[in-house]
Amino acid sequence: AFYYRAFSQMNANDWGQAITYFKIFHAEYPQSELDQEVIYQIGEAYYNDKQYAAAIIWYRQVQEPDLKPRSLYNIAWSLVQLNRTDSAMVFFQRVATDYPKSDFAVFSQFTVGDYYYNKKDYKHAVPAYKKVVERYPGHELATKAGALIKEIGEIESYRAYAAAMVYFDDEDWPRAIEELQKVLVKYSKNNVAIGAMVNIGSAYEQLGKYQKALEYFEIGRASCRERV
Repeated sequence: AFYYRAFSQMNANDWGQAITYFKIFHAEYPQSELDQEVIYQIGEAYYNDKQYAAAIIWYRQVQEPDLKPRSLYNIAWSLVQLNRTDSAMVFFQRVATDYPKSDFAVFSQFTVGDYYYNKKDYKHAVPAYKKVVERYPGHELATKAGALIKEIGEIESYRAYAAAMVYFDDEDWPRAIEELQKVLVKYSKNNVAIGAMVNIGSAYEQLGKYQKALEYFEIGRASCRERV
């Protein structure tokens, strides 16, 4: 009776009463096959009641294999709500690594990528997103992760291009050529590639190396035509 009363209170969003009835059931029937579900639901009720620390305590007690990844996932979000994001990432990563076939794995892995992306830590964001793309092809989050990887590539290419252009603006033509060529090699398929080619040509022109300048101008024009 307590079990069904508890769910009735959950459906009514009366979290306090639901917790009370679930705890009574848990205390009186600890050996019941429903006990793990009850423990999980106590965590859910506390989470919905915004008592996140209490929710974590109950989620941690869940050992049922079918409920374990969901519990770890909810622990992660509880920690996010408590502004303990770094700790939350440990649990998101655990879900993604230990339970890769669970319904929560793709969301966990994508959240790890988002965490690093929002911190502008692209070095770690890209590998996290790549795991989403590789492990869950066809999933909508894999498509989104792929787009974000491309976006990060553009961001990093513009950063590298801007750094190289400092030498160009300082009229340090040999160093400008060196750094812009690095950009061109690493980001040949990004939007900055054409700008790098043109400015390498301009730097060679300033050095009086007109034939080399012309080569890069021609390559730049050809690339422009290909991208139109």
